[in-house]
Amino acid sequence: NKEIGYVIDAKHLLDKYLDFLVSNAGDLSSLRIVVDCAHGSASVLARKLFTDRLKIDATYLNETFNGTDINYLCGSTHLEQITNETKNGNYDLGLAFDGDADRLILISRDGNVIDGDKVLYLCALNFKKHHDLKDDTIVLTIMSNLGLKKALAKEGIFFEEVDVGDKYVQAKLKEKDLMLGGEQSGHIIFYRDLNTGDGLLTALKVMNVVAKENKTLDQLVDKLTILPQVLKNEKVSNKVAVMESKELKVLIEEIERELGEEGRILVRPSGTEQLIRVMVEAKTKELCEYYVDKTIALVKDLSF
Repeated sequence: NKEIGYVIDAKHLLDKYLDFLVSNAGDLSSLRIVVDCAHGSASVLARKLFTDRLKIDATYLNETFNGTDINYLCGSTHLEQITNETKNGNYDLGLAFDGDADRLILISRDGNVIDGDKVLYLCALNFKKHHDLKDDTIVLTIMSNLGLKKALAKEGIFFEEVDVGDKYVQAKLKEKDLMLGGEQSGHIIFYRDLNTGDGLLTALKVMNVVAKENKTLDQLVDKLTILPQVLKNEKVSNKVAVMESKELKVLIEEIERELGEEGRILVRPSGTEQLIRVMVEAKTKELCEYYVDKTIALVKDLSF
């Protein structure tokens, strides 16, 4: 009845969306790609976009869609299949979407993972090179790798830092009238074109750079050194009390001094659970593990 509402069949909007995506693509017909649709949203549109509209030589994985196996052992959260396919099939790159296709992880020709941090780096450099990066500034989150921040600084690119969550990235882009921001996880926002993350749009933006520069993904990020990162969660009974503990604050300051400019520690409470999240970046994974475990041990002792 009228109290419940009604359904509008708006399939015609798919064509408008495809038109929008194509308007953001250059000539990509020289590329050979493999696409993991993750049995999700990309299954509906990827072939129509890449093969039918853009005439790209593309192979598709996990393209069937029935709503029951989305992301199951595939897509951006399970990269084994697409990594092997990209590397062994001699593709220029691989595209791994998540279930709703707002997030994208790429695979290079040699099988290396190109996450959100690397996407932000290569896009920011390319935009700056063509004098098209607003205020030479992008938006990152507190989880963005320290290596990315150092590499951006070397290139004269500034950044605004926000809490984890694409809604915070979007809000800062809007506040500062900037054009590029995103998360390590692959949520990237090209704010001039769209005010939310879109994996298909991200794919086109990256492939534009690959095609125009005539370089591989690995070549485009070869000056970016990502520091090892370890993240662990510890369940507690009172996350607020733990975070306010003097002992924890003293330990964090001690670790920060020991890491110096060669690493960092981030301790924060979960926004939805009684968890403390401890992340360390350092020169080696062993150092990361050491400092994370040391902090987790104290958190366990402090758990109220």
